[in-house]
Amino acid sequence: MMYRIFCESCKNYMNQYNGEVASGEYRYKIAHPIALIGNPEAYAREKQRQSGIYKQLSDLLVYVRNNLDRYPKLKAFIWTLESRGIIGEYFGVASDQDMEEQAKLMSMFLDLIYW
Repeated sequence: MMYRIFCESCKNYMNQYNGEVASGEYRYKIAHPIALIGNPEAYAREKQRQSGIYKQLSDLLVYVRNNLDRYPKLKAFIWTLESRGIIGEYFGVASDQDMEEQAKLMSMFLDLIYW
């Protein structure tokens, strides 16, 4: 249920950014790696490629796991992702500022703000 809520919220959030202008928006850029969570096929493809977007998401998942005291709502969600094979690995490509904003956005998705 938590995974479905997250995926639907993420999809709704991403749908508000359409066209070429959206790709330049900061909020779109930070959400783009998170969107991989809702697409297992794309996640597997990007993981195999070791793409930048995969590495950004992977760094984010490590960041969240290391900061669960700041993002307690994400604790059970991280377990859900790990049970689906979506596991963080540190690559050092994402900035702390971006990861902090991404973690906040993930929390908002679970709070049904974009449901």
